[in-house]
Formats: sequence, C-alpha cells, structure tokens
Amino acid sequence: MIPRTEMLQHYRTLATGISPALPIQQKAAMHLQELNLPSKKDEDWHYTPLAPLLEYRFAANNDAFVEPHFKDIKKFLLGEQDGPRIVLVNGCFHPGLSCISDTIDGLSVGSIQAEAVRKNKDVTNNLGALSGEGSHLFSALNTAVFNDGAWIRIAHDAVIEKPIELLHLTIAASGTPIFQPRNLIMLEEGASAMVIESSVSAGSNPCFNNMISEIFLGRNTGLEHLRLQNVNRVSRHLAGLYIREEENSHYHCTNTDLGANWSRTEFNVDFAGENAECTLNGLYLAGDDQSTSIHLNISHAAPGCISHEFFKGILKGKGKAVFDGNVIVEKDAQKTDAHLKNANLLLSREAEIDTKPVLQINADDVQCSHGTTVGQIDPELLFYLQARGIPEPQARKMISLGFAKEILQRYPLPAIREMIEGILEVRLADIEAVEG
Repeated sequence: MIPRTEMLQHYRTLATGISPALPIQQKAAMHLQELNLPSKKDEDWHYTPLAPLLEYRFAANNDAFVEPHFKDIKKFLLGEQDGPRIVLVNGCFHPGLSCISDTIDGLSVGSIQAEAVRKNKDVTNNLGALSGEGSHLFSALNTAVFNDGAWIRIAHDAVIEKPIELLHLTIAASGTPIFQPRNLIMLEEGASAMVIESSVSAGSNPCFNNMISEIFLGRNTGLEHLRLQNVNRVSRHLAGLYIREEENSHYHCTNTDLGANWSRTEFNVDFAGENAECTLNGLYLAGDDQSTSIHLNISHAAPGCISHEFFKGILKGKGKAVFDGNVIVEKDAQKTDAHLKNANLLLSREAEIDTKPVLQINADDVQCSHGTTVGQIDPELLFYLQARGIPEPQARKMISLGFAKEILQRYPLPAIREMIEGILEVRLADIEAVEG
C-alpha cells in the first residue's frame, strides 16, 4: 500500500503542467493543491474505505489501446441500436462508435471538450456551476483535468421519444490508468427525455474511473435517468452526480452498482424551484472483493417539493457497503414531502453494511420519514421453498432475486432489467458456498 502522503502528492502532480481551457479548471487546479485525501475525519467519507485507492498509483495513460468496433460494444448496448448514442472510450468521446442524428429535433449532443474549445456558452457558462471547484480531492481533480465527456442539450419544449444512450467503455491496455470523463446534461423549459447511462469494461486490467455529471433541469422538464455500473472487479469507480431542479421539474433515476473492486456513487440534488420532484431508486451488490458506497445529499430549499429515495443492498461473502443518505429541509421549504428508505440483505456473517439515513428538518409543515433495515434470509421462507422440492442453494438465490426485483421493476425498459437479472443470477450462484 502506498503511503497517504506520497499518494496525495501524486494526485496533486496530475494537475500540474497543464493549461486548463476554462476558468473553473484553473480554480480547481489551485484548489486541488489545498485539499487532502479524504479520511475517516471527513463526515461524508467516515465509513468509506480508502485503502483500495492506495494500492495503485493511478496515472494518466496515453498509451495506444485496441481500437474498439461496433461489434465490440454491441453486447453492452441497452437502448435502441438506431437511437441516439454517445460512446466514451477511456473517458473520451468516440465519434465512430457514437450515433448522432441531426434529424432529431431539439437534441444537441457532442464532445464536451470540443464544445469548450468552440466556446459553446452552454459549456463555458455551466460547467462547474453545480459541482464547483470540487468538494473533495477527486472531484477537484476531475474538474481541473477531465479527459472529455458528453454534452447533451434538449431544446425548449422538445420531447425526445427514443432513449439517449451514454456508454462509458474503459479499456486499460497497460499500466493502471485513471480516466476522468465529465458529462453536462441540460433540459430547457418544457423538455423531456430518457438517458440510459452505463459504465462497463472491455479489459481485465485495473483502472480508476473518476466521473462527474452535472444535470440542469429547467421549468416543467422531465428526465428519466437509468444507470448501470458493471466495470471489471479490479477497477475503482467514483461517480459524482449534481442535479439542479427548477420549478415543476421531474427527475427519476434508477441506479444499479454491481461491478468494481471499490465504488462510490454520490447524488447531490438541489431543489431550486417550487413543486419539483426527485425519485431515486437504487440497487447495489457487494461480494468478497468489493466495497460499495452510496451517498445522498438532497437539499430542499423551495416549498412544495417531493423527494423519494429507496435503495436496496445485497451483500455476500466479505462484501462491504455504505449507505449515507442525507435529506435537508430548509425553513422556507414548507409542504415538503420527503421519504428516505434503505433495506439490506446479508447473505453471510462476514458481510458488513454501514447505513445512516438522516433527515434534517427546519420547517414545520412537512411530511417526512426515514428508515433502514438489515436482515438475513427468512428461515421460514427458506423452509417453505425447500418443502416444495426446491434445493436450498436455488431457494436462497430465488429469495435474493425477489429482494432485488422491487428495484429492478422500476426500470421501464425490459432490456435493462433482463441484463441486470442475468448478472445477478451469475453473481448469486455461489451463495451456499459463502454462507456460514
């Protein structure tokens, strides 16, 4: 394991000698030199293990890699093959694999780096507007030196019928690279769309995906955001999402984390207008060589807004998970409706979950609740299935899949549900071996 002081200096060095294109990048590069590696002393990182990030000296890697073709990514696609598609390879926009049609009225997509160079005001004015210079070292690092990413804009009153697919593909051909994509999604007033976002690997080498997405929802907009993280089991994956909702906007996200040796997903939601709605559904699975963290920061600053968060976790072997949910209701956010729930199924005695749902309520006319459950497979249910001739390993898997389906059913597209169920079938095949 690399000493913390040495690793800190290494990450700071990644942002030196680079000429940032935007002022926010310059500020983030300076801010980075003042930040330390997160530790248990930081409330938001108290339970998140940092040791996996100290095993490798992740660094920018510009070595050549095997050029992927459409047949190489076809198995990863979850939307319509002829629908709008943005493919990022190692954090960079890949025009050859992307499918961008000018015939879809109201939809503009492209490379965020190219748009910044062209002085696109959507990018230059809004990049970093939600994430700032970086709340921790890794978000500051991304802001300062992000590789590239996707820019998606839905024009005023446009309704995009086909799902927009955003595929993050990593191919670590050599070394231990760090990839830092940046996404900017903007819906203008009255617009609506569905975005399918997935992070996958085409290789077996370890890498570090350090991602940030900023999502702007204008008045009367609607965004259905479907996410799947299934990178290889030796990589690290950090995704920070920043969402700002204006009046009467709707953001619905269903998120599943299955891959990576170490992963952390951060949802930061800011209600900036009245009567906005946010629904976050999530599923995570952690096995022997995995730790998974989910962090929510939901800020109710406007009256009449709704936020419902429901996350489920399955842990087996020596798997470790963290659920840290924070919902803040400010004093002027009357008529808030906020409900936060976390449920976990432990399939072994060595599995570990640290769960901390928190409500901070400073208003008096609200409907709010929060709760968490941690349990094992119900022996009576297990006995019931065995009494009907179902072998114990299969019964355990059936119960675990049934536990997950409450979240999976919230994916509106069958292709995504079927893919995730297939992965779970394989991952849960050895429940009996790790039970004890």
